[in-house]
Amino acid sequence: MTLKTAFAFSLLLILSTSAFAQKPPVEIEASQQLEWLRDKNLYRATGNVVITQGDTVIKGDLAEAAYDPATGPSALTVFTVTGNVIMTKPDQVVHADKGIYDTRTEILTLTGNNVTLETPKLSVSSQNGMIYDAANGKATATGNAHVREPTRDVKADTVTAYIAKGTNKLERATAIGNVLITMNGKEGKDIAQSQRADYDLVKNTITLDGDVRLTRGSNHMQGDHATVDLTTGVSSLQNKPNTGGRVRAIFNSGDSTTPLPSVTGSVPMVNSKKEFEQPYAVGK
Repeated sequence: MTLKTAFAFSLLLILSTSAFAQKPPVEIEASQQLEWLRDKNLYRATGNVVITQGDTVIKGDLAEAAYDPATGPSALTVFTVTGNVIMTKPDQVVHADKGIYDTRTEILTLTGNNVTLETPKLSVSSQNGMIYDAANGKATATGNAHVREPTRDVKADTVTAYIAKGTNKLERATAIGNVLITMNGKEGKDIAQSQRADYDLVKNTITLDGDVRLTRGSNHMQGDHATVDLTTGVSSLQNKPNTGGRVRAIFNSGDSTTPLPSVTGSVPMVNSKKEFEQPYAVGK
């Protein structure tokens, strides 16, 4: 069945089966065409497509809505939207080239060169895609992933952001690969680098693993593992046992910036005149 009209039209699908009884109805609007492909168990909408379910709205150039034939053509399960994809929920906006949305789990899989999730409190972006679990407030961004807030940035190959319901504030961020965390405070800018990081904003702590480097001004510390308590201001660095590595620090004299608070480990700090084993460079 093919429906065509010069004006926008809508198809209202009431999800009445037991599996979907608690879900709000789905409305599909398009400016060009809507097809019911019975042999493929899906609907296809073309031209300025708008899909609405409750407070979730998805827009795009082309959309396909698959349904479960066992429960009937109104039991929509998966939407695939391509071209200028925008998804909005209260205080949340998502942009991508393509989005696959599962109505049963409320998980949105996004692809494109510049995928973004924005709220009034933060933004999450990536170049290789994102999986957004709207029901649990979890966004996993891959490829030059970047989480931005007014006073802090988290960058890495992959970042998972946990967003509080209601406030849209960042509660926690876990990062893997080339991690760079920047925090702007009253005493200036703090920079933390590692290969893995767990930034818990509820506990106000950061745990870092793998080639850890901490910077404040021109003062630097380096080790294998670090814990940073942002409430007390205490930083603790350690090296892995039996590796022969050393916890290292450089405090440059004459630097007006307050040094990082403390260093602990199985070996003492080296003299500030000694260079790191590897050249120190922020973001490298």
